[in-house]
Amino acid sequence: MSVARDELMRVTPPKTGVGPLQIAGETLGMSTLEREIIMAPNTRIADLADYWGVDTADGTLREQLGQVKTLLKQARIDYDTLLRLLNTRYVNPGRLISVAFEGESRSLDGAEFTGPNGADILNEDFRSFLDRLSPCSRG
Repeated sequence: MSVARDELMRVTPPKTGVGPLQIAGETLGMSTLEREIIMAPNTRIADLADYWGVDTADGTLREQLGQVKTLLKQARIDYDTLLRLLNTRYVNPGRLISVAFEGESRSLDGAEFTGPNGADILNEDFRSFLDRLSPCSRG
C-alpha cells in the first residue's frame, strides 16, 4: 500500500499534536524544526549562526555567509537554486538582495550578496534573508 504520510494524517482520527499545521508541514516535507523556524522568525545572530552551522568566532555572519560560494556550501544548494529562491517574494521580498560578481568574471569566487543598485546590504535585511532562507536549505 503506497499512501503518503500526510494523507494518512488527514484521514485518521484526530490525535493530540497533529493538526492542520503538522499536516501541511508533512505535505511540504518539512521537519518540525523547519516549521518552527517559519512560524517564529528569528534574526538573532546566535540562532542564525546555529541554523547555518557557522561559528561567529571565525568572523561575522555577514562576512562568512555574505560570500555566495560559502552560503551555497552551507545551504547545500547550487547557484541555480539560489537564483530561483532569490526570485521568490518569501525569501527576498522587494528584491532587496542580489548577487554581484567581482570584475568582469562571472565566477562564484569573490561573488557577494549586495543590496539594491549594488549598495551594501543592511545587516537587518541580510539577517532576515538568512532567516527566511534557512528552512529552504535544509535537506
